[in-house]
Amino acid sequence: MPYFYGITALLFGLISGSGYGQSKIPWLKKQLVSATTDTSRSRLYYELGGQYPDIAVDSSLYFLNRSLVSGRMAGDSFLIAQALWKLGFVQMYYERNDTKAISLFSQCITIAQKHNDNLNLARCYMYLAMVAYHQRTGSWGDLLVKAEAYAKQAHDWQILADVYAISSNIYTYNGQHKQASETIRKAMLASKPGTGHWFSYALDYAESLVAIGQKADAMALYHKLSATKNQLTHDQSDFVHDNDLARLEIGLKNYTQAERILQSRILAEKARIKPDSFHLFIMTRSLRQLYEEQRNYKKAFQIANELADLRVWKSNKEQTIDSRLKMTQLRAALDLEKKERQIAQLKASERQNQVYLTGALLVAVMLVSFVWVLQRAKRRIERQSTELRQLNHTKDKLFAILSHDLHSPVASLKNLLGLTNWGELSQHEFAEATQILTKQVSSLLTVLENLLNWAMSQMGGIHPRFKPINLFIVIDEQIALLRPVAETKGIDLNNSLPLDIPLTADANQLGVVFRNILQNALKFTEPGGQIEVHCTSDSSKFMINVTDTGIGIPQVLLNQLFQLGSSTSRPGTTGEKGAGLGLMIVHELVEANRGGLSITSKEGVGTTFTIILPRSQSIIQAIQPEQLYS
Repeated sequence: MPYFYGITALLFGLISGSGYGQSKIPWLKKQLVSATTDTSRSRLYYELGGQYPDIAVDSSLYFLNRSLVSGRMAGDSFLIAQALWKLGFVQMYYERNDTKAISLFSQCITIAQKHNDNLNLARCYMYLAMVAYHQRTGSWGDLLVKAEAYAKQAHDWQILADVYAISSNIYTYNGQHKQASETIRKAMLASKPGTGHWFSYALDYAESLVAIGQKADAMALYHKLSATKNQLTHDQSDFVHDNDLARLEIGLKNYTQAERILQSRILAEKARIKPDSFHLFIMTRSLRQLYEEQRNYKKAFQIANELADLRVWKSNKEQTIDSRLKMTQLRAALDLEKKERQIAQLKASERQNQVYLTGALLVAVMLVSFVWVLQRAKRRIERQSTELRQLNHTKDKLFAILSHDLHSPVASLKNLLGLTNWGELSQHEFAEATQILTKQVSSLLTVLENLLNWAMSQMGGIHPRFKPINLFIVIDEQIALLRPVAETKGIDLNNSLPLDIPLTADANQLGVVFRNILQNALKFTEPGGQIEVHCTSDSSKFMINVTDTGIGIPQVLLNQLFQLGSSTSRPGTTGEKGAGLGLMIVHELVEANRGGLSITSKEGVGTTFTIILPRSQSIIQAIQPEQLYS
């Protein structure tokens, strides 16, 4: 396989240098003498550097470095980037120093990116792709994709076509002829029609069609090119122009015309003061192939000796190039091997560190978990200890309350029975004592019921039996039970509820709720006061208000009313006692029936207890079917 860099470098040198170089150099030097600005000097040095690679590489590098210095003095980022990429180009193709080339391309990219210089970005990425392919490092395809994108943004058809052409060459050397044909077609389409570049890429495309077996399409393209060859702009060297014309005639099988063009060009090249051996080699080889296709073996043999001498020159040239290439590849291979060893060592060290880190994390997690469990157990023990102290305190207070509240009515009953047995009471005294005892026993019954409900709630035993009820009837029954107490204190007790308030709730539990609230209102309402039960509602709930004109509740006690053990129990307006369980039971029973409770009170004015109960539809949607009783 031909050496990709060597052939491409020489072709680039021919196109940009040898064809015009020897004739342009004197003119450029003359212009340089009269240049007055760093900008113009940088451009002229750049042009001179582009003319010298095939003549004297050192001179090319000298002029390009002078272009870089002048560009920096002018502060022109484009001229700086342009000089850097051209220096990289010469280092890569002529000096075979990929390391320097990569460094120069990288500097160019840094400057070009800062100033959105898409043209020089496209150039640098294109040649970096060639370095990547040459050294078998990196992804040359990704680099060419970047070069293509920047070339499109630069709107420079020539650099875009060059990107496609290089990609096609790589595909060709990889044996991917179909991809090569498709890509060189893009180069042709990207080129400006009628230019020498377009003509060269079109010939490349025709030859690629022959390579993939599409000879008819190739011949059709050759005929189209033949019709336009006389209208081409002369934008390439004479050698490239004549060589392309010979390629066209060979494609059309016009061997005589092709022979005439090649022989004329060979004679012109030999007549030069310093003939270009590469030009002679390319054209002599094409001429021999032409004779072999004609089966004119006599002429082929005659030109073989001349070609042999040129082959020696080419061999020496390629040996120099190949030796540098092999050194570059060897250095790259050694660097790659060294990096792979370092990566392997780093991975082994990383795995070991991961094992240590994992072990340390596990130990840390275990320690944290152990500490967390200990802290949680400690908090649970402290919480249980606090709850136990509270329960013991509540138990002591509850027993004290119960012993006091139960003792009075039981002692009174005992005394009454004793006096009755002894016949000491008159009929009137017995009736009065019975009335007092009835009141005390009723209070005792309420205390026992509240105690029973509280005990059930502590054991999780409060389970409402939801069914349709009439709240007016439930409350009216409780008022009837308490009316004697109200009449004794001269309190006006009224049920102002609508006759039909449909609810779904537990009637017995709501009875306990309202009995306790009404008893509490009677207890703290002065004789002659008033207690009223009334109702408001909205679309989702009923608000049952129990309002009294009693002594009110101090603000400091309001937040403690529903806590067992709090010192909220007070004697009533006529000395009535309480166990302190009533309101706590009220709160728990209301919540069990999916309701809510609020209290507003003002000392000396009165208190309002508001029981909020949801309408039947809300309850039916919220509870489980098994909780609903018919």
